[in-house]
Amino acid sequence: MIKSIAKRLFWEKYLGLVWLNPQADDSAYICAALLKPHFTIILEIFAEFGLERVETEWQSLLQEGES
Repeated sequence: MIKSIAKRLFWEKYLGLVWLNPQADDSAYICAALLKPHFTIILEIFAEFGLERVETEWQSLLQEGES
């Protein structure tokens, strides 16, 4: 519960990434940030979620592009 509150507070700074769905999950926010790269946002996402998580979302985006 506390973790989900912390995540929600983290994403409140970046509501514009998924403005159509403020209840979107972390993956949606991370993918949106990767598609509209802004160095400081991506850096904060790395710090919050780790390189592995962001890389996983990037690979997912690449696979979607191949479909």
